[in-house]
Amino acid sequence: MKGRKTYGLLAFTIALIVFVCSGSSTNKSFGEQGRQDTLLLSPPIEPTFVKDKKYHRLNKKNIDAFIQDWKDWSLELRTFSTDSVVNQAINRIMSEYSEWNQPDSSLFYSMPCCIEIKRYQGSYPPNDANEFRPGYEEKQQALERFAYVPGFDSNKPLLYMTPEIEKLLSQYLGGVGEFGSRVTSINKARVAYLSRLFYVHYGHWGGYWILNSMPMIYYLGLYDDGICAYLRTSWCSGETVFVPYDTAKELVDFDFWIE
Repeated sequence: MKGRKTYGLLAFTIALIVFVCSGSSTNKSFGEQGRQDTLLLSPPIEPTFVKDKKYHRLNKKNIDAFIQDWKDWSLELRTFSTDSVVNQAINRIMSEYSEWNQPDSSLFYSMPCCIEIKRYQGSYPPNDANEFRPGYEEKQQALERFAYVPGFDSNKPLLYMTPEIEKLLSQYLGGVGEFGSRVTSINKARVAYLSRLFYVHYGHWGGYWILNSMPMIYYLGLYDDGICAYLRTSWCSGETVFVPYDTAKELVDFDFWIE
């Protein structure tokens, strides 16, 4: 693919995942395993329209008002996305992956309200290209780690997802377990309605929804020469991509996984 190098044979990995039915925000793919962090990934401003229990449950009467409140809060939250270097890397990722992702005709782009960022000393990878492999960053000592509101120059409004918002939407769509009960029926009309607004796909293992647009960034590793991004690229796959700060250099994708 133009503009990207791929180390498929070097680092290709297929993950057979044991599913634990514990809700969409806690389902772990191969790219997420082993990351039981204590970093609090909470937005700098809370979605009070959810926290204040304005919407106990979504229904036909209040869904449009909920979307509007969500849009207004997301617009305010985006003002905290101020790191031009990080946002430039996110822009390149979104631009590059939009070339091969399925056409997105939705009205909004949905993404996590916060992502983890780790800052490292030195370049990535070392001089040997064989270092483009899973687990390299885990061997390095991070200088700092923090939560960040991701942003990019989208041609459509951004909606920022939180666990509370995700839970309300998932219950509205159905197909999830509630309060220890069996999985509810999926409401196909509601799925069709929300799919026009943002990315909606039932989880590969069932019992949860994926509601973030693709590619979805899990976390970023900042190095002296570029940024390593750990992505979900579809409802069933993901990979790692290295984004050089030098925009004349190609992106390098590796460490592929499939659920």
